[in-house]
Amino acid sequence: MHADMKASPGVDFVGDMTDPHFITQLKNSVGAQAVLVSNLLEHVTDRELIAKSVLELVPAGGLLFVSGPHNYPYHPDPIDTRFRPSLSEVHALFPGTTVLGSAIIKGSSWRPWNQVSRARYFARLCLPFYRPVSWWRAFARTSYVWRVSAYAIVLAK
Repeated sequence: MHADMKASPGVDFVGDMTDPHFITQLKNSVGAQAVLVSNLLEHVTDRELIAKSVLELVPAGGLLFVSGPHNYPYHPDPIDTRFRPSLSEVHALFPGTTVLGSAIIKGSSWRPWNQVSRARYFARLCLPFYRPVSWWRAFARTSYVWRVSAYAIVLAK
């Protein structure tokens, strides 16, 4: 089952995770034993409320898989709150759960690179006076050129 705020191919339930009626509908319709929360928490303004709603979907003895960006550039859809938590911060959002496993998963750079694109990127960084807004965006992504990472945590309720 896939729930989202906007209708798209593959979305089974469309609704707001902060709406108690939507949570009740999900809980009664699905009867899940496990819930996957993937790349959601950096796109919401009230993480605590979303986490509480998700916990309502997980039955006693059920599992919760939570993942998202740990070191990754800004990516609005439609917003990005820049929430890049530690594993303990993620666990703290879901009180009453036990950590069964967790990891920071290291990846490669945030975009595919070849020698030409890498050279253009670094040449652009040498010209801050040319289109300064664009330069600041490029500069802000510098730390992601070498490596991005994600968090993943498995919780038991």
